[in-house]
Amino acid sequence: MRNLVNELKQNGQDYEFYPTTNEIIDIVCNDINRFNIKDAKILDVGAGDGRVLDKIGGCFSNCKLYGIEKSLILQEKWSGDIF
Repeated sequence: MRNLVNELKQNGQDYEFYPTTNEIIDIVCNDINRFNIKDAKILDVGAGDGRVLDKIGGCFSNCKLYGIEKSLILQEKWSGDIF
């Protein structure tokens, strides 16, 4: 993560990137799993490197993932499942 933050700073793309911890992502997924949601559409504004969307996407069998992120470096880290 430190290397990624340094890369963002060196390229002038450090737009207040605050990576979400795995513990927080797990709590969000556990809360989401309490609901029986099918065909979800999930938008993450300030999606960073896409880790949150990827993890949340794993909570659902059939969902669409959408992200908004200013940093091109972080957008390039997204999996192919994020639009």
